Amino acid sequence: MRLAGALVSGAVSRRAVRPLAGEVARPLPGDELVLGRRVRWTHGITIDAPPAEIWPWLIQMGCGRAGWYSYDGLDNGGAPSADRIVAEFQRAAVGDIFPMRPGAKDSFVVRAVEPERWLVLADAGGLATWGFALERLDEASTRLLTRSTGGYKRFVVGLLLEILLRPIHFGMQRRQLLNLKRNAESGRPLIARPKTGASTVKLLVGSGDKIALSTLPFLLAGVALNIAYPVAFHVGGPSTALVVISVIALIAGVTIWIWSAVLILVKVPHGELITSGPFRLVKHPLYTGVALLVLPWLGLLLNTWLGAAVGFILYVASRRFSRDEEAELSKTFGQTWEAYCRSVWIPWL
Repeated sequence: MRLAGALVSGAVSRRAVRPLAGEVARPLPGDELVLGRRVRWTHGITIDAPPAEIWPWLIQMGCGRAGWYSYDGLDNGGAPSADRIVAEFQRAAVGDIFPMRPGAKDSFVVRAVEPERWLVLADAGGLATWGFALERLDEASTRLLTRSTGGYKRFVVGLLLEILLRPIHFGMQRRQLLNLKRNAESGRPLIARPKTGASTVKLLVGSGDKIALSTLPFLLAGVALNIAYPVAFHVGGPSTALVVISVIALIAGVTIWIWSAVLILVKVPHGELITSGPFRLVKHPLYTGVALLVLPWLGLLLNTWLGAAVGFILYVASRRFSRDEEAELSKTFGQTWEAYCRSVWIPWL
């Protein structure tokens, strides 16, 4: 009934996905795949989100995958399209299949893909293509263009495509674009593959146990040297400036650690990739918070420059062991993780 309503309303319903001036004639990836006589239909919609937040919704499309976000009874076997990003469908390469309907094994085929820029699908025979292109308008909005092309040899076939297929395609394309807009603008969380046996302690510790064990020998060695050779390693009584800086670092460390811990406990069990709060500043705020807690105490209590040396070891250890966590996050969240890494302010922390 909704599809029929979109077709009957005609010009009014087309307004939401109508191409802007110049978009119909503009070359898009995939245009070169269907030559000769052809029909070509272009639609577009403006989405209040950057390409990085729209792309995950596109790359997971397909019947039996996340669906097509259109009329599920017609193109997804009646199963509802996903209303979340599904982590296992966040990668695509040329030659992959995005099933066009239940049981399809050869169409649509990925013919071209450029993450966060374009995706071109085609039928197995090369007679039809369906392209999606993302064009950033500004920091907070993107133009999503779709272009469907169908080749034909006989005039009557082209006429039937225009008269019969075009209205149906328009109705389904319109619904898909409106749903993509709604989903991308809603900021829905990712569904990560669940990890069995993950405890609250493990969520908050991460690789911290390995980092601590790696740093501990150097810390003990520093304490021993400080006791055995106090003249060589002491820097004199802590100055007022050092005390002030240390107190500020301690407060920052406590704030960052608690803020990060709350976000992890709330969001990670639901499979969300955290990109806000302290995670917007650094990739591993828990470790950064601990460092800000530990180093000032070393400087104040031991009154030695060895605290700086231990701080360097702590940083090296955290970088080494956090790579395993980053590899797992990349595997789980795919392009979304990579986009987050590019947006974080201090990626080396």
